[in-house]
Amino acid sequence: MEDCLAALEWVHANAEKYDIDTDRIVVSGGSAGGHLALMTGMLRNGDELCSGKLKVGNNRQVAAIVNWFGVTDFSTYPRPEWLGENIDKEKYERTLSPINYVREGGAPVLSIHGTEDIGVPLDQSVNLHKKLQESGVREKLHTIKGKKHGNFSPDELTTIYQEIWTFLESAGIKTTVD
Repeated sequence: MEDCLAALEWVHANAEKYDIDTDRIVVSGGSAGGHLALMTGMLRNGDELCSGKLKVGNNRQVAAIVNWFGVTDFSTYPRPEWLGENIDKEKYERTLSPINYVREGGAPVLSIHGTEDIGVPLDQSVNLHKKLQESGVREKLHTIKGKKHGNFSPDELTTIYQEIWTFLESAGIKTTVD
């Protein structure tokens, strides 16, 4: 998370130098990267992760988040080995779960998920999107019937990318250059 937040800060700090429109920054990732994209786009100043091991400062906002089948709630997902043994499991699960950072006014979220994913079950995205709807956050869940954890065909990827562009445009994010 520290690396993701630092990268976002770097992009904002160097936006003028590299002619980056910071109003159009979209974070995206697949699987663990989807989780990181969600956390990067949802964390706010004052949030604390892992018993205070990471305290979020003035986190920069993103225009949208594209989550490709990332974990959204560790309380309903097997605890990753990398968490270690001597931890406050509930606190880690709570602070590392993007679903707990859904807030009114949050960045729009598009999730792409296979209906037969056993690596990260579809209900992870379904539950996130229910909470996003309840909070009034623009959202869309795009499922790919019969697919597991990624490995989408070229035709499926074409459809997915069309869905991404449509979603971003509907969220007011211009996807073309004048």
